[in-house]
Amino acid sequence: MNRVRVLLDTGPSAAEVRRIERAFAEVGMEAVAEGHSYGGPPPTSAFLIVVNACLSPFLAAFAAGPGAPGLAGVVQTLLDMRADERTWGKRHGVRLEDSRTGLAVALPPGVPPAAYEALLEADLGDLDRATPAALLDWDALLGRWSARLTTAVEPISRRLPVRRRVGGPAIRQLSEAELGRLWRLVSRPPGSAVTWQRAKVVMLAATGWNAASISQRVLMSERRVRAVIANFNRDGFDSLAPGYDRGDPVEPSVEEEREALRVLARPPAEFGLDQPEWTRGALTQLLVSNGVVEDADPALIASLIRPAIPPRKRRDRAAPEHRGDQAGPGFRGGPMTQTPTVQDILQTLLENEHQARRTLNLVPSENAMSGLAKLPLLLDTYHRYFFNEELSDERWHFRGAALAADVETAVTLPLLRELADAPHVSVRPLSGLNAMTVVLAALGGPPGSTVVTVDQGNGGHYATPDIAGRLGQRVATIGGPDPHTIDYRAAARLVAERRPGLIYVDQSNCLFPLDVAELVRHVREVDEDVVVHVDVSHWMGLVLGRAFPNPLDCGADSFGGSTHKTFPGPQKAVFCTRRDDLAERFGQAQDYLISSHHFGATLSLGLALVEFRDFGGPGYARAVLDNTRRFARNLHERGLPVEAAGRGFTAGHQIWLDTQAVGLPARVAADRLYAAGLRVNFQDLPGIAHQALRVGLNEPTYRGLRGGDMDELAGIFADAVRAERSPGELAARTARLRAARRSSPAFPVESDPLAETALRLCLGALLDRSPTDVGAALDSLTGAGVPALAD
Repeated sequence: MNRVRVLLDTGPSAAEVRRIERAFAEVGMEAVAEGHSYGGPPPTSAFLIVVNACLSPFLAAFAAGPGAPGLAGVVQTLLDMRADERTWGKRHGVRLEDSRTGLAVALPPGVPPAAYEALLEADLGDLDRATPAALLDWDALLGRWSARLTTAVEPISRRLPVRRRVGGPAIRQLSEAELGRLWRLVSRPPGSAVTWQRAKVVMLAATGWNAASISQRVLMSERRVRAVIANFNRDGFDSLAPGYDRGDPVEPSVEEEREALRVLARPPAEFGLDQPEWTRGALTQLLVSNGVVEDADPALIASLIRPAIPPRKRRDRAAPEHRGDQAGPGFRGGPMTQTPTVQDILQTLLENEHQARRTLNLVPSENAMSGLAKLPLLLDTYHRYFFNEELSDERWHFRGAALAADVETAVTLPLLRELADAPHVSVRPLSGLNAMTVVLAALGGPPGSTVVTVDQGNGGHYATPDIAGRLGQRVATIGGPDPHTIDYRAAARLVAERRPGLIYVDQSNCLFPLDVAELVRHVREVDEDVVVHVDVSHWMGLVLGRAFPNPLDCGADSFGGSTHKTFPGPQKAVFCTRRDDLAERFGQAQDYLISSHHFGATLSLGLALVEFRDFGGPGYARAVLDNTRRFARNLHERGLPVEAAGRGFTAGHQIWLDTQAVGLPARVAADRLYAAGLRVNFQDLPGIAHQALRVGLNEPTYRGLRGGDMDELAGIFADAVRAERSPGELAARTARLRAARRSSPAFPVESDPLAETALRLCLGALLDRSPTDVGAALDSLTGAGVPALAD
């Protein structure tokens, strides 16, 4: 329970003491009423009722509990006690004073309800020990709180920092004994750098510091600071011990692991330790105290000390069918064996396929494709170069692709031109990043030119500025007032000022893609010649399926991107334009940036395009949007923290969930979902102060889920995140949902002779024979039935 001191001049009466104690008890706080000497008795009295508390957790308790009405009610009770001017000479005001700093909040009579709401939205933890003494006043003209620096020689105020909507877990109320124990831990060496560091974090949180300020003080990441606080709330002082292995995992970086290995390679004596070999305790102490790692990870320490990794035991083939999804939090997979055999590898692949067919992948940057579309990746075409798109007799320098060349020239390229509504297309880029590199090199101008991209705070791709910089280009970014809004007028001003040769629209972490037509309209008003290229990697399937507008119809000069996100194709990329000059410039650049364009993947893309055109591609694209919105609404109604609820959650295939808002780190939520047979992506996302879940409904839609399936999927998802059902039960539900649906669009592979031809190709590749020479093997398979993966 929060404890506060209430100080009144001339001393409180017994009736006032009871009234004060009752008012605070109703909001879950304990109050002690005393007298104060602010100015002495009337007429020199300060006419103040002072509430003395650690302000940041005091206000956080109201924000999490009764809210602004509760705070306003308590203040009004205090004001009413000294409102009679005839008795007291003047109506008293209320002042909230921080018990450890010179920070105070003035609450005179007449403060509007909006002021209390705004006060609870402010993050006073940012006004830490380095901030001069300040008095917070409600500015009625500006409609906001201002922090007036009381020690400044000139009257000067500061705007209050806004509380992060989710600032991580608040420290629970600590008893006097707990506070004393923490003070002892941080004021003298506890024998462990880990314990001291974690105790310092908890102590600072208990005295009102926020995560950002604590991070700067103890040189620990904000994410880890929040994890230490959450762990302490759950497990108390046990969480401060070096061997603590519950709660949020530490997850050391690659650099930390490498440096730890360099430490381990040296004897302890070189670090001044009087012991012949490393122990877990000594290694932990040294790594943390010397800043090799920011916090101790028992799993890392154990892996470093362990002399060798034992061979993985074979799984019991009689185990339950959902055995592959029983991994708990922190699951990272495991080593196969110390000396894996071909049989080990095949067994691992078999288990992976078995598990994959019982799970649903909800990663927005991944998708599946049909078995037939995968065939060229298995065949001889996978190994061949192909540089002769014109099929000229003079350019057959590599003849291996000659017979299959028509699949690219007469199927893949014409179909892409048709679906993209663009006369010039290229299928040579290997991936989205490779396409980005070629576009920047071809259209961005020589070294020294300016390229405009989208700010990462508005979903811009992390790699674009770095790639442009490596090409010698200068980068400017466009953004907006929030993660989901672009300021098009500001974009036009930027173009007018910097005169870029290329605007590369590269949103990847994005719920609401920018309006290409609006962007083009604004920038062309100031520069008619600037080239606008749109990277639609995430929305390729939605553009080709007509669920999203074609960027070329919106005025963009070109578009492109990867073909394995919302488009159900191979991991490859394309470029499309209606301008002859841009097609020529792109072609010239690609000749020097791409050698093999992965001919097999190009043929695979052709098959995927045929599927998309002839077997329901536009319907699939519309279903992606319908499924995503229904799924997001379902999760929101079940109480999960889905981002952008006020804007309809999303306009595309992505939704974001800030599970930290309900006290659950995204990593832990992803582990729980993994155990339930659902694969999700967690990462940094615009506008969220810590990692969150990024979920996509593109692959489940391709797998055939529609309508009411989203309700069942949302139920599994919510139960998994809240751990309200066992992982085995949820994994079984996921498997049933996956098995009940059929991938779409897809070729009718059961048709004869199509299925037999496909089987001949697969067997020929596996046996290294011509497909015409595998008749006996094919007969044995089709006669006995192909063995099921679960057998």
